[in-house]
Amino acid sequence: MILSPPFLPPRAAGSTDDTWLDQAMAQPTSRLPRTEALEGSFPLSYNLAWHNGIHLQAPQASGANLPVRAIADGEVVFASEPIAPDASVDHGQNYNPFDPPNVKTAAWTDKGCVIVQHKTEIGADGTTPTELVYYSLYMHLSGVARIAPASDKPKRPLQKGDAIWRKDDVGTAGQIYGHKGQIHFEICLDAANLQKLIGRVPDWVEPAVAPAALPAPTADGRIDSVFGSLYFYLPASTPTDTGTSLPKNHLRRTGGTTLGTALWVRMTYELGGCTFETFDARAAR
Repeated sequence: MILSPPFLPPRAAGSTDDTWLDQAMAQPTSRLPRTEALEGSFPLSYNLAWHNGIHLQAPQASGANLPVRAIADGEVVFASEPIAPDASVDHGQNYNPFDPPNVKTAAWTDKGCVIVQHKTEIGADGTTPTELVYYSLYMHLSGVARIAPASDKPKRPLQKGDAIWRKDDVGTAGQIYGHKGQIHFEICLDAANLQKLIGRVPDWVEPAVAPAALPAPTADGRIDSVFGSLYFYLPASTPTDTGTSLPKNHLRRTGGTTLGTALWVRMTYELGGCTFETFDARAAR
C-alpha cells in the first residue's frame, strides 16, 4: 500500500522525509478562540466538536497554491463542484462560528468535495489475499479537477465512476471560514475493514491503558501483516528462573517458579531502536 500526501511540494536537496512531510501536511496557523488549538485539528475542533479529519494549508510554489492530489489509486465515488463566493452575510456558506453574539460577519467556506475509494492488499491469510477498502476525502475545494475521459472528448470535472491515480490532480484548495488555500482531508474506512487493518475488533483496549479489562488471548494475533507495536501475553503460569544464565528448557519446564501474575509485554521499534515495556493488571509498568 503506497500513499502520498495530498500536497506534493518541491523537495529541497538534503531535506529529510519528516521535514518534507511537515511541509506537505502543514496545518493552518490560525488558532481557535479560548483554547488556542490549531483550527481543524483531529479528533476535536471548535467547542470540542468531533472532527473526522484535519485541515491542511496548501503549500505554495512561485506564489501559487499547489494543487490537491490523490493519495492513492482509486475510483471517484462522489464529486461535487463548488459555487462562486457570495458576499452576503446571510448566505449559508458565509457562516462564521467565531462571531460574538448578535454579530454577523462574512467568512466564506467552499463546498467543493471529492471522495475516492481505494482498494489494496495488505498481506494474505494463507493463500487468500487480505483486501482492504478505504476512502480519502478532499473537502472545501474551490475547484474540482477537470479530466478528458477520452482523447477525443473535451475536459470535464471529475465525476462518480472516474478512475484516478496516485498523485493525480483532485482540485484546488479553497476557503474555510474565509481563510484561503485550505482543505479538510481525511482517510476513513468501515468497521469491517478496520478490523482487517488492525487484526482485532475495533473496541480492543491497549494493554497499557487497561490491561485488567482484556481477557487472556486464546490464539495468536495477526500474522499476515505486522506493523506498530507488538504485544505478547504472558499468563501467570509462565515459568521463570531466578538464575543469571539464559534458560535452555523454559518451554518444557513443568515445575519451579512462575510469574504469579499475568503480564502484557509491548515491543516497539522506532528510529532504529527497540524498547520493551510490561504491564500488569493494574496498568503498572
